[in-house]
Amino acid sequence: MKETSRNIFIIAILTALIVSCDDDETDSDYSQDYNIDYVFRCDGPLTSDCAGETPLSGYTQLRIFHDVNSNGPDEEDNRPVPYGYSAFPEAWFANYADFFIHGSSFVSPVFESNRGVVSFYHAFYLRAYTSDSIVWTSPKFSLYPHIGVPDTIDLPAAEWTCEVAAEEPPQCLPVPGEIQIYHDGTEEPYCFMTCPDGVSHLMYANADSTRADDLPILIFAPSCDGEPDADVDYNPANWIATDWGNWWAYYEMRGLTYGKRTAIALDSVPCTNIDNLVVTRTDTSASVQWHSTFERECESFEIWMRNLPYTTTSAVLVGEFEASRREDGAGYWLAVPRLIPGYSYEFTIVARDDAQDRYPCKRVISSS
Repeated sequence: MKETSRNIFIIAILTALIVSCDDDETDSDYSQDYNIDYVFRCDGPLTSDCAGETPLSGYTQLRIFHDVNSNGPDEEDNRPVPYGYSAFPEAWFANYADFFIHGSSFVSPVFESNRGVVSFYHAFYLRAYTSDSIVWTSPKFSLYPHIGVPDTIDLPAAEWTCEVAAEEPPQCLPVPGEIQIYHDGTEEPYCFMTCPDGVSHLMYANADSTRADDLPILIFAPSCDGEPDADVDYNPANWIATDWGNWWAYYEMRGLTYGKRTAIALDSVPCTNIDNLVVTRTDTSASVQWHSTFERECESFEIWMRNLPYTTTSAVLVGEFEASRREDGAGYWLAVPRLIPGYSYEFTIVARDDAQDRYPCKRVISSS
């Protein structure tokens, strides 16, 4: 090989290596810079029923769906789940795959995602869930990675379709997946959606650090916008103190019906106060004693037990008493199943008032 040819060959190899390195860097930059950033806009009006003239009210839920088989909306479609979060779909809510609108026209929050979420799935649509099982469905649109400010997708109201669902609206999922309530006495009631068998996670913290150990006291009122009025399966004995900060967690609040519910945080139990709760245990027996300082409007007391350390199982009801309704309160005593030596147990007193609302009054952990 001549010297000139050998030099050209070496230069070609070096050039190929440089191009290869540049290509790798470009791929890295591409994965970092090219993201999904969109805003959805509808000029309205979307109405409260398919043939009506009344614009949608506040707290109307919108959800983005992925048309998985590109054949239009059907029951096989689902919400897109961000890359790496397939086991934690509730993490998606931070990216506004679900949001509420407050009128017949809207501009959505910025829909954000890494490009890997939709690299090969470009067919999407929005659905608006109203009361009375009315469902509005937008025309289909595509999402592509890009650089720069969020793009806007216009979805004219004239191109949306409307249907009346036979029972619950299709593809009903609870929103939000995680409800965070930071209580400082000034918050507005918290409105959320429920679905049959849909599970939501509740997180609660008291803004007053001196009351960080107080159990969360919530009541659930009718829906924020009148109807539909949903029901949830909620047991106030199932709150768990977390290991971070002053937050409490309720891991599985299950929906019973489709609709909306309003959570209201209270400073104290309105119908009673428990000033003493003691667990006495021996090798052969155990008992729980407590005393109330007033019981003006209490109907009954429930005693719930859970073994420690915490497991995924819920607390177990071990006893229930009618309240004495004495103004100065009363004392109570209950024999409970034998507690296994070497294990600790948690006991929670729950009060039920005349309106059938239930409140966690006091909790104690027995020594092992």
